[in-house]
Amino acid sequence: MFPPKALFLIQATAAGAGKTIMSSIIIDDLRQTCPKASILYIFHQSAAAQRPQTLQLCALALLRQVLGKDPKFTVPNELLRVLVLNHDSVERLPPYQLLRPSLMQAIQQPDLVYLVIDALDEYHVGDVAAQTELVQELPTLGVKLLVTSRFQVPFKQGNAGSCKMSAFPDDVRAFITQRMENSYLGEILSRSDGLLHEVRNAAVD
Repeated sequence: MFPPKALFLIQATAAGAGKTIMSSIIIDDLRQTCPKASILYIFHQSAAAQRPQTLQLCALALLRQVLGKDPKFTVPNELLRVLVLNHDSVERLPPYQLLRPSLMQAIQQPDLVYLVIDALDEYHVGDVAAQTELVQELPTLGVKLLVTSRFQVPFKQGNAGSCKMSAFPDDVRAFITQRMENSYLGEILSRSDGLLHEVRNAAVD
């Protein structure tokens, strides 16, 4: 199921089109069809995140996944000491430039390494500089990369491919309903008879 190109974008046409479901399906398929490969992933959820993700937090998440999968891989003692001392403070965590060599060492394995980045559009919403930095860094990692996003991703390196995925109106309506019902706005709208239903249908249409 994973596209043959080294870089591939699945571009969703709207929120609720199924980006995260597609990412989960691809990860499960890779685990079954490529048992020797390392499958790494990052799911971006800006609305639910207590703190915005950064390059360093993405690198730490990937390192943790590699450490859990490969007991032979070790983190350099100096970096490990810094992580242990500062694990409770994002501000004092080592910068990405210090983490990157260990990350590159971790993913340079004889077997294939796949990296699935879900909902790239949720990464630092509105911060073009941060998004550009991440998009420029991802292809340099040398892994087979699949990204889902509502927006086109301007990869500058590698042989990139893309496709678009759409959702049926009922799928979008279910997504919007879930988001509204679990939000403060939804609570306010539901106090007026029929208003939540009206707003939801207007958003879908």
